[in-house]
Order: sequence, then C-alpha cells, then structure tokens
Amino acid sequence: MAAQWHRCQSCRGILPVTDFEENNDICVACREKADRAQAKAAKTAKKAPAPVTRRKVAVPDQDSSGVTVRRVEARGIPGARGHGDREVRVRRARLRALEHLAESHPEEFEILLSSERSVEGL
Repeated sequence: MAAQWHRCQSCRGILPVTDFEENNDICVACREKADRAQAKAAKTAKKAPAPVTRRKVAVPDQDSSGVTVRRVEARGIPGARGHGDREVRVRRARLRALEHLAESHPEEFEILLSSERSVEGL
C-alpha cells in the first residue's frame, strides 16, 4: 500500500503515484504550475533601459548678412540646468546674466562694449 503513494518535493503533499511522471519527485500539477510561471515571467521580463544619449543636430540658420550658417545645437533635457562642473555652470550663469542685461539695457551695454573693445584694440 505504501508503494502507491509518494511525497511531492515541491508542494510536500502525499499524492498517489499516478500523479507523478516516471522517476520524478515533483507532481504533474506542480510541474505545470512552474512551467506557467516561467512562461509568464518570460513574457513580462523587462528589457534593460536604453542609455540616455545626447545628440548634436546641425540646424541651418542665417547670419545677419543672409549667408546660411550651420549651427550645432546640443539636444538633451530641455530646461535642465545644474549639470556639469562648477566652473562651467558659473560661466553659463554669467553669460545668461549678460544676455539678459544686454536685452534689458541695450544702450548702456553698447557703450560698455564699445569702450572695452577700444581698450582691447578691436
């Protein structure tokens, strides 16, 4: 009578020998359950995220004389600031402040710029 029963190594249940395949310690139900779980895991497995890249795209533009000039724009996260070395960020902040100053007070900026150019011999 004991030869007709066997313990499953997966669910630890004592089941009739007919619930097992030949010389297998795991019952058919547990094996099918494991196969379904593997198939589901394979379907839902996430791919590794692609690395973030920044591309430079050449954009045709015209200068003040009407000649087409190609400028290179860095594409990244729009409006993202605070990246890079401290010196570079300080320089960028200073340039942005100078641009805003030149836009808000164009006459004074031209006067200061022309005086500095004359000192430099330009």
